[in-house]
Order: sequence, then C-alpha cells, then structure tokens
Amino acid sequence: MQPVLWVLLIIDLCLTPAAVLAQDAGDRQSRTNIDINAPRQAGQGAEAGQWDLEINLPISWSSNAVQTFGEQSPELGRPTSDWHVTPDVLLRYTYQSNWVRLSAKLDAGEDRYFQQITVNQDAIYATLKAEFTDGRSDLLVPYVAYTPEVDYLPFFAHWQASLQDFYAGFSSAVGLRRGALVAYRDAISPGDLSLVLDISAGQRLAAPSAFENTFFRASVDAIYVIKPELSLWLTTTYRYRHYPDFFGDNRHDNRLSAVARAVWSPDWLVSRVKDAEIDFNVAWYKNYSNVPSQRYIDWEIGPSVLLAWHF
Repeated sequence: MQPVLWVLLIIDLCLTPAAVLAQDAGDRQSRTNIDINAPRQAGQGAEAGQWDLEINLPISWSSNAVQTFGEQSPELGRPTSDWHVTPDVLLRYTYQSNWVRLSAKLDAGEDRYFQQITVNQDAIYATLKAEFTDGRSDLLVPYVAYTPEVDYLPFFAHWQASLQDFYAGFSSAVGLRRGALVAYRDAISPGDLSLVLDISAGQRLAAPSAFENTFFRASVDAIYVIKPELSLWLTTTYRYRHYPDFFGDNRHDNRLSAVARAVWSPDWLVSRVKDAEIDFNVAWYKNYSNVPSQRYIDWEIGPSVLLAWHF
C-alpha cells in the first residue's frame, strides 16, 4: 500500500474512540447519506496518486428539521421548518493499480440551523474504500468500505456520539448517446444520459448500542447533459435499517428519497477554480418505521457552491 494511504488510515483509526462507534450526523440527510460527488467521481479514471480537495458551501430550507433530528433519539420531535447551512471540507487520496482502486477521504463539517439551534452539530468522518477495477471500465465495480464518524456539539466543543460502518457492494455505470451505449466517463456531450446503479449492505457498530443496525441501500443516479456547463441530476434511493434494540424497541426502517439537482459550471467561476460548480437542490425523504417517533417526511431545498481542486 502507498505510504500516504497508511497515513490516512492512521488518521481514520484515530477518529474511533475506544468505546466502539455510534450514530448521529450519519442520519443528517443534508450531508452524509447522499454523497453529491459520488456519481461524478465514479466515472473518472483516477490517476495514480491523485489528491482531491473539496469545499462545499450549501444553504437549505428543511421542512422538518426537528423531527428529522429525532431519528437519533426515542423522542418525537415536533415538525418544524428552518433554514440551515452545512459547510464541509473534504480531502481525498486515490491510488489506481492495475486491478484495484484504493481511496481514503477525511471530511469535517458543520450543521447550523438559523432558529432550531438545539439540533446544531459538528462532525468528522472518513472513508477507506477498495474498488476492484482496473480503472478503465465502470460496468461492474465491486467494493468494500469502512466509514467511521465522530459527532460533536457545536464548535467541536464536546463529544456527542460516534459510529463505524462496515459495508460491501457494487456499482455499475453506463452512458447513452443517441440510443447507443458509451462508456460512462465519455457521456459528457450535450444530449448524453448517464445511469449509475449502486447497491450495498453492511453493519453499523455504535455507542450507545441503541444505534447499532444492519442496513441495505440501493440507489440509481441519472445525469443528463444539457450543455457542457449545465447538467441535470436525479438520485433515487431506498434504504433499509434494522435496529435490534433501539431503546427497547426492535426497530425496522424503510426510507425512500429523491434528490433533483441542477449543476452549473459557468465560465466566470471555472476560470478561477477549474472544477467548481453551483448546484440547486430539491430533496424529498420519507421514512417508514414501526416505531412511531421515527416516521417522518422532509423536504430540503436550496443552493450550494462546490470548489474543487485535483492535484
């Protein structure tokens, strides 16, 4: 393994307190459940030793801030709307060999509501991932991954909760151009359509143990290129979780979500930051649960600015 991956692995493990990790911001839909860059990154052949630095600056209106946050406790939150900002900074290293792509990322973010300040939170999380591909084909890419997360009260003042996710799955991506199949990474011309399927399952270890669960996730991304600087994205996701002892309940959750996004990279922006973009997002989440306090519907609407550098 490359020396830099060992360094990021040590940082990764240092996020994990001795008390086996738990859950919190992993359920904050605005940040962790949907990696907004995953489809775009999946289609890029990573050069050996590539670094990525990303700064994401979103602002969103949530229709159900408090009740959505209630997913982290047995109490029922009253549906309350509010605006919030969720800035984060991500550092990723990727190494492509002739049969596996190894990546490690470290991410720090904040969630700040304008009025519902009791649900404000900070988080540090990371991912180690091995994708079994030669980097030239996206048709079938199996992978294994590990994601730890540590959550804090605002300004990282006090440890709040933590988690560890171990999971495996596969992704499959194709492009369509005038009805003909093309490689996913090549589907970047006006009129091209890309489809990305991602399926994974795993186990979450948590402290407190009430947040431990097994999970399954399946998502489909559709990306349509209107012109080189403008594309439309639609992500639909199904997620199942089973908590064997959620504060005394044997909890089962089924969550549906859909995220529509317009991605714009105007010349005046990319002339300053080559891989920058401005997004406008509309997201819908509906969680079905046998525990009444964990049933909710949430809408998230708002713009974001992504600044990215690859070196």
